[in-house]
Amino acid sequence: MLIGCDLYPYLIKDGRYTFGKNHPVVQETHLGWILIGRIQKKGADKFTTLFIWIEPSVDFKLQRFWEQEEIVAPVRTKEEEAVERHFVETTTTDETGRFIVRLPRQSQDLQLGNSYTMTKYRFQQLERKLTRNQELPKEYTKFMDEYLSLGHMQLVPEEDDNLYDNSSNKLICFLPHHAVFKESSTTTKTRVVFDASAKSTTGVSLNDMLMVGPTIQQDLLSIILRFRMHRYVMTADISKMYRHIRVHPEDYNLVYTVEKIQ
Repeated sequence: MLIGCDLYPYLIKDGRYTFGKNHPVVQETHLGWILIGRIQKKGADKFTTLFIWIEPSVDFKLQRFWEQEEIVAPVRTKEEEAVERHFVETTTTDETGRFIVRLPRQSQDLQLGNSYTMTKYRFQQLERKLTRNQELPKEYTKFMDEYLSLGHMQLVPEEDDNLYDNSSNKLICFLPHHAVFKESSTTTKTRVVFDASAKSTTGVSLNDMLMVGPTIQQDLLSIILRFRMHRYVMTADISKMYRHIRVHPEDYNLVYTVEKIQ
């Protein structure tokens, strides 16, 4: 590796040993110890400059290699094990093969307050943002219409009079959402993000009420190692994968949102 002089001052550390004038200096750096300076040739007035880097031992480098390549089996917490049991016991499939999941509620009693007022206010902010650009409302409406047409979202029944004030006995949660616009995207320029961390009037959010499960995706190291085992590999992307997982009807009351229907 060739390092320019502009980086050299930032590599130097405090450690230094010298044996006097016209002798090399042992200098500590962030890359290890180096031997730098000049030495006088025997029987001559000429000097030779030198730069030597002290290599770590082979044993040390081999130990570091195994530490980096070692695959450590994850240790799951009691909460993660409870979420996995909940998934196995409650997850079903519908007639089309889609998964139907129940939300993993915590056993402790967390009081969820009113969330409709906050969600409505956040939506009004979104409406004001949409009016600043002629194309944004069209893109947002197109995205939300797709949610409805694909069956990934449905209208809330209007016959429930106590839906918006949490006066019913049913636990209700409204999720605020906002639109993310990315002009550089070649596929979907507009995406809608739902905020399950938004606090209700009691300071409790939907995420606070749910248990956190384990990470089931493989880590990057495991994926790279698996790629090395085969001559040919391929990758693929499932369109709208997470939206194809349905929420159980008994948990619909926890995933309401506010949207203006024309």
